[in-house]
Amino acid sequence: MPRHPEAGRKAGTPNKSSLKVIDQLISKDINPVEKILALLEHGDISDSKKLQGWMQVMSYCFPQLKSVELQGDADRPLTVSAENIAALCKLARSSNG
Repeated sequence: MPRHPEAGRKAGTPNKSSLKVIDQLISKDINPVEKILALLEHGDISDSKKLQGWMQVMSYCFPQLKSVELQGDADRPLTVSAENIAALCKLARSSNG
């Protein structure tokens, strides 16, 4: 039986478990982002662990790039040269968002 279109939470509405955790953090005046950044900057952890942490933090700051497949046809094969790299990069950026 199909669901009614208006059933359930609206998109983006946090669930009860998430709200409970957020309320606990707020009540204790804890900002998890600040805590993570402080650990990465001043924590006694190895450089490789710091790098892993920074990479994870950056994933929330910058969009993930997707691969772009380009192909020519039999009559006009695709060629890549130094002259058209900039055009290919511009095409890739525009197709990713």
